[in-house]
Amino acid sequence: MDIRLLVEKEIDEMAELYVKSWRATYKGIIPDKILDTITLDRFSKIWKEYITKENNGIFGAFENDIFLGFGAFTPDEEMEDTLYLDSLHIKDEYKGKGVGTKIINHLKEYAREKEYKGVSVSIMIGNDRARNLYTKLGAVHLNDYTNYETKCEKLYWDIEILGNGKLLDRASKELEGADEQLLVLKIVEQYIKGSKLNSLYQLLTRKETNPKDIIKIGIEAQPLSHREKEGNTYLDLAMGSIKRRGNTESGIELDTNNEEQDFVFCEAKWKSDLSVGVSKCSIRNQLQRVIENALIFAGENFKGNIFVTLITPELYKKHYELGLNTRFYSCKYFEYKGNIRGTFLRELDLIKELGVIPFNDKKGVERKSKYREIVEKNLDKLILNWVTFGELLAEISNDILKNEYEKYNTEE
Repeated sequence: MDIRLLVEKEIDEMAELYVKSWRATYKGIIPDKILDTITLDRFSKIWKEYITKENNGIFGAFENDIFLGFGAFTPDEEMEDTLYLDSLHIKDEYKGKGVGTKIINHLKEYAREKEYKGVSVSIMIGNDRARNLYTKLGAVHLNDYTNYETKCEKLYWDIEILGNGKLLDRASKELEGADEQLLVLKIVEQYIKGSKLNSLYQLLTRKETNPKDIIKIGIEAQPLSHREKEGNTYLDLAMGSIKRRGNTESGIELDTNNEEQDFVFCEAKWKSDLSVGVSKCSIRNQLQRVIENALIFAGENFKGNIFVTLITPELYKKHYELGLNTRFYSCKYFEYKGNIRGTFLRELDLIKELGVIPFNDKKGVERKSKYREIVEKNLDKLILNWVTFGELLAEISNDILKNEYEKYNTEE
């Protein structure tokens, strides 16, 4: 399938599809008096003028020069640095064959190249087919409004968001208990809506300077595992110089072309604690595993900073600051902050002695490993931070989410 920008001579066919599709899709959704204004003569002229405006365009999908459908785009007038999907229509005989998905993905890649922060789209309530497509592809709810005397909904894609699709689909659900994964996702959504991802990045890294490049973000993203018999780690949140790993849904790798270079891996805990023995090893724990993943993720010639940030309620950080260390993760954080090199390498030696999860470049027996060397080299670039949910919530204006958090943020 070929997707390319339409030129003026192709607009008449595109306008014909637009008029036919509009009348069929919105029959019974918007008043007939408005549908009656959707005529071919009128919209052929409108769309021809549309593509002459700066930063506007229409992507057409073709198979062997046969026109399948289109997606029109323009800068969003309400949201800064956002591209707006103005219209998306596919011929009836090609619906359900992935044409809409490919146009949207092409538009998101185009937006990334043009350095937009996201892509938005509006739908009329009742157009369930469109909404199902958009949310399946990761769009999240922004707001509701009224247009054409009809209730509408605006959705948004962060063009840099990566991660677990099943979790992203839960974004609109309310919290039902101390679910740190969903809470992190909902907090990130608010920073996206407020165009404040750089502020979020600065909070997580405690880094005052502005990023040099576009900050990408991953929810439940997976850096590649380098341990035999141990699956990939799901990161609650990753930000910085990351990119999608191959054709994976949630796999990530270092984006070496990103000028920022720095990145942050986050482990969020609410009422749960860090588990030990996460994979065949009594010495292993989640925080250690996230740190090891971050050090290896950076690779052999990394020049930036490697941040690992623990996110918890305020109470547990306060206990740590008072030296109470009531949680296992506060004990481990205390050990790592006190002597990260000595403590971490000692734990790696203990894991090696057990011999049950060697690095995967030496199957069965862990000898001198390039991954061990990478860990040792990158330890000096590691910066540990502890940020609270309260700090993250303080920077957003969504009182509903804050109240949801407070509802479950009590000691049992």
